[in-house]
Amino acid sequence: LDRKVALKFIRTSQRDHQAARTRLYREAQALAKLSHPNVVTVHDVGTHGDQVWLSMEFVAGATLGAWRRAKRPGWRDVLEVMKQAARGVAAAHRAGLLHRDLKADNIMVGDDGRARVMDFGLARAGSEEREELAEEREISTIRQDALSLELTAAGAMMGTPAYMAPEQFVGQAADERSDQYSLCATLWEALYGQRAHTGANLIQLVDAVTSGAPPRAPAGARVPGWLRRVVERGLAVDRERRHASVDALLAALEADPTRRRWLLGLGLGLALSGAAGLGVRHLQRARAIAACEAEGASIDEVWNADAQRRLHAGLVATAAPYAEAVAANVTPYFTAQAADWRRARVDTCLDVHVRDRWDDDTHERALGCLDARRLELEALVDELSRADVTAVELAVNAASGLGQVAPCRDPLRLATMPTLPRDRQGVRAFWRAKSAAMAQRDAGHFERGLELIAAARADAERLESPSLQADARRIEGDLLDHLGKYDDAEAAYEDAFFTGADAGAFELAADAGIGLVTVVGYRQARHDDGLRWSRQAEVMLSILGEDARSLRRARLLDGRGVILAAKGELEAAAGLFETTLSIRRDAFGPTHPRVAITLDNLANVRYAGGKYEEARALYEEALAIQEASLGVDHPKVATTLNNLAGVQEATGNTAEARALLERALTVRERLFGPDHPAVAMALGNLANVLRSSGAYADAEAMQRRALAIKERVYGPKHPSVAITLNNLAAVHASAGEREEARALYERAIALGREAFGPEHPTLGDLLTDYGDSLVARGEWDAAKLRFAQARAIFTA
Repeated sequence: LDRKVALKFIRTSQRDHQAARTRLYREAQALAKLSHPNVVTVHDVGTHGDQVWLSMEFVAGATLGAWRRAKRPGWRDVLEVMKQAARGVAAAHRAGLLHRDLKADNIMVGDDGRARVMDFGLARAGSEEREELAEEREISTIRQDALSLELTAAGAMMGTPAYMAPEQFVGQAADERSDQYSLCATLWEALYGQRAHTGANLIQLVDAVTSGAPPRAPAGARVPGWLRRVVERGLAVDRERRHASVDALLAALEADPTRRRWLLGLGLGLALSGAAGLGVRHLQRARAIAACEAEGASIDEVWNADAQRRLHAGLVATAAPYAEAVAANVTPYFTAQAADWRRARVDTCLDVHVRDRWDDDTHERALGCLDARRLELEALVDELSRADVTAVELAVNAASGLGQVAPCRDPLRLATMPTLPRDRQGVRAFWRAKSAAMAQRDAGHFERGLELIAAARADAERLESPSLQADARRIEGDLLDHLGKYDDAEAAYEDAFFTGADAGAFELAADAGIGLVTVVGYRQARHDDGLRWSRQAEVMLSILGEDARSLRRARLLDGRGVILAAKGELEAAAGLFETTLSIRRDAFGPTHPRVAITLDNLANVRYAGGKYEEARALYEEALAIQEASLGVDHPKVATTLNNLAGVQEATGNTAEARALLERALTVRERLFGPDHPAVAMALGNLANVLRSSGAYADAEAMQRRALAIKERVYGPKHPSVAITLNNLAAVHASAGEREEARALYERAIALGREAFGPEHPTLGDLLTDYGDSLVARGEWDAAKLRFAQARAIFTA
């Protein structure tokens, strides 16, 4: 093609060859997505022997550092070059890419005067950053040259330390504002001839960068104050205090007040009026960006220092023993949600008024989505600021479960959202009522939530909006499920599923379908019906184009897993829970409360399969997460205590099991009241331990109370009732009350055969327990019959 190109080679050891090749391929793929005059063009990538090569645009010129040393440019020339580089970085961000190693050596200044950003070898798609974060590394205290050290291993700490943003030093994910910091660090060095922060070694450098102290400009520097302030903002330690985006930084750099005064001071004339017009356009653009930043800052009305104080005071005022721990743990979730919202709101505004990327319909859908997220945040903050004990117990789960802002910035996802009614005030009234109902749900006030969602549903009906009606019915299903009204919950979810699907509200339909998987397949033990609903939900996820590792898909896998576990398909259930665990660890990190829930589920399956040591390790990991994030007396801790007690009892540690279960029972009765299925479970387990220690009267009383709760909530033919009947029979057998035991065992087996099916392993367990009881009474023939029936099930 008679084209001069630059070739980049990396020779690697055999051991490191694959990593280097992957890094260069990533560079090529990243740059191939860009076509911008201020980004070096990549043509091809390949390998030759043990070398990886990259062909790219040949740039005749010098790196920024070499150019500055050779030309000794004034601040205006430096600024012009760096504005070009900023345009290239902004283009990369619009393509969804981070550079993560911006510095003077990665900016070329061509002989034609054009700056080009290069060396995207550390680039990642921004959406991949969370999945590829490495563990936080310990920084060595060995003396190192802080100015030349480069860390090029993939992970949170990537780039050249002297240019790295503070958040990267502490293992946090890099984002567009991290690139902005590096860009401003490079600009500072080019303007002043010295780096913004220095240190004799890496430790001192980290201290300087993360201290929050602004950089010091050298005395006598001929750089205007307005420019220094713009760069200093980009170097802020708190990324929230930097410019909202590189586009916003660029607008600030272009808004040179001295240039505006010069333009306005010129006389009238045709040529000069054209120059003034250019200055006015720059000013208009800067004003538009400032207006967009103001729109993002409106979230400060919802989440600010006063809101944090009110939240803390409201939670602590309940006097719950874990309130301080909860208050400390919910605050970061609200802060992160507000920051995500701010960025999304600014970018949405810029896409319409500055970048001219979105049409009016996409813009309106995005604003509606963001408005809903803001109202949800506001409602939950308000509710938790006047919390009762129940709300405190659920606060961390509620804050960590706020609706994601990311879909509000995804044009493809926005396109799948149904069109809203034109009555915007009416729609906002619906969202406000729905958000209030969700806050009540998340705070554990389910009856009050039902009252509020009924009002929201009435708003949706007045608006004649099927999608909003489906939304209200979905929340209603959640609340009814929490109240144990499973038939009504099923009806609400089913209505939401079909109404939502008909209206094109596929997200709502998917969520309703996932709710049906649990309510039908697990709560009501209609396993096959629940699995059929899981396939319906899967269809909705396919229509949405949900990623195989999305959080919504993890919820669906959870629902399937509990059904398969209930059916006795333990290995299949464990496989689903392991996948869910991997998804949630990647999305939330290893110590998130939702990770602990999945650990509990997986441990339950391992316990049911007799893998007690594996179960114990999983329960203990879950317990450590929950005690750290929720407080040692939290009800979710009680669930794990209950499960861990089962392992202790199964391995003969009766005293430890009893102590764990008594603690779990106390917490559950306080949270749910005396007649909840969770209380019945704790009663039944504690009764089993009491029976083992010979406290038969107390054990019988607890089992009968558990039986009454289950029959009232689940109905007399639920599988769980069979288990409690069996446990009650065991109490009577241990106490020597043979006839009472016989009647209860036979009743349990008959119900088990009907509820579980004739080949279910749990039926085999019931038959074995009865056989053991018959052996103890010397009824050998009857016992042999029960054992034979059980063996037929286990060997089938």
